Amino acid sequence: MNNTRFLVAGYVENLKGQIEHVIDYLYENPETSFNEAKSSDLICSILTGEGFEVDKVVAGIKNSFIASYGSSKPRVAYICEYNATEGLGHGCGHNVTSGINMGAGIGLKRIVDEIGGSVLVIGCPSEESYPTKIIMLNSGVFDDIDAVICGHAMDRTCESGSSLGMLVLKLKFKGKEAHTSVDLHKGINALQPCIMLFNMVEAIKSKYNTDIFINGIINNGGKSVYFIPGEVDCTFMIKSQDKSIMDNACQEIIGCAEFAGKLYKSSLEYTYPEVQYLPLVTHEKLSKIACHNLKERGIIEIHGPVTVSGSLDIGNISQRLPVIHPYIGICEAPIPYYSKEFAAATITRYAKDNALKAAQALALTGVDIIQGSNIL
Repeated sequence: MNNTRFLVAGYVENLKGQIEHVIDYLYENPETSFNEAKSSDLICSILTGEGFEVDKVVAGIKNSFIASYGSSKPRVAYICEYNATEGLGHGCGHNVTSGINMGAGIGLKRIVDEIGGSVLVIGCPSEESYPTKIIMLNSGVFDDIDAVICGHAMDRTCESGSSLGMLVLKLKFKGKEAHTSVDLHKGINALQPCIMLFNMVEAIKSKYNTDIFINGIINNGGKSVYFIPGEVDCTFMIKSQDKSIMDNACQEIIGCAEFAGKLYKSSLEYTYPEVQYLPLVTHEKLSKIACHNLKERGIIEIHGPVTVSGSLDIGNISQRLPVIHPYIGICEAPIPYYSKEFAAATITRYAKDNALKAAQALALTGVDIIQGSNIL
């Protein structure tokens, strides 16, 4: 290991206490989406103490922040996520995720005056309930950034892989309400085209086989059995690893809804999704470098790329610039996400040791980006 890499690894080693404090504090003070004031303030106070310039409320998003240091290119950004899950605490391990990426950012910051480049740590709250990173992306937050890194807690260490894109389509059928005891035959039942649509969606699913996942619900099927429903609305979620398949299926559902509406003399309104979660595209060269650095720091067993069934807002960023989203194992045996058992695993000695190693590895990946002109 050359002197620069040795120094960076040492800088992060010296952050052990701060990284573990973040992990423990967030575990003991779990804050759900839109409520992460304590978590955000703690991470910001540490970054401010380390010499970062910290701006809060990014793109109008409560409890978000950007901490930056340096003024030259390339600009490397690390992502902190810190929301907890209702009833489960940090069942998704965001306390560890924050510790890893905060530590990596600080480790890189301590060397950029010597090697050049810039480092940012971006705080992204409400990750499970709100398209935070998509809003930031559309607001220009990532316009001048050259690479984005987010090491995320998992039950095993895996290479950065992919995720499913997602869009949500809302539709409303409008007929004519009528009371069944007064004007039985004057109503236009808006539930009939809705039911027909659901049956047609099953045919759309079979067309794409396993390349697509569609789930639908009827939000309002009528107010009472004594009334012919004059207004019915439904919502469909469409997921796929292929954006074109998502878009095609969405248009097909709209076409089916229009046909059903006309057949049953109901009008149709729909809201085309303003925000789409796009599939994660891993920067392969950067991913290989990160895996090498993880092994160098002692995380030897690394599984191949994983495609998660969840939809990640970092996927939209990855469609525009180099992104890696490696998963860092915090458990000695498999434990499912979104469980109290996984939350408890985040504060074990094993989890904290791996978090420190991952922070070192991802800081070194930042060094590689800055010193390697051909990586990106």
